[in-house]
Amino acid sequence: MKGRIEITETATLHIPAIHCEGCIESIQRIVERKGAKLDEGDHETKNVTISFDPSSVSSDELVIALANAEFETSEA
Repeated sequence: MKGRIEITETATLHIPAIHCEGCIESIQRIVERKGAKLDEGDHETKNVTISFDPSSVSSDELVIALANAEFETSEA
């Protein structure tokens, strides 16, 4: 099926720069541009869970894209 994303891995990341729902929305747009999906985001714990197809994008590529937008990450 064209346009369908095969999701086979998830990553949970801690992003200290998250302060509000607007940050979560920005992160969602960033990961979607890379072909991934934001499953969950919590501005209180500053954690996000992202699903992705590693044959299309690596977790390192997602981390770099987030860092380029001032959302430095670490594993949660």
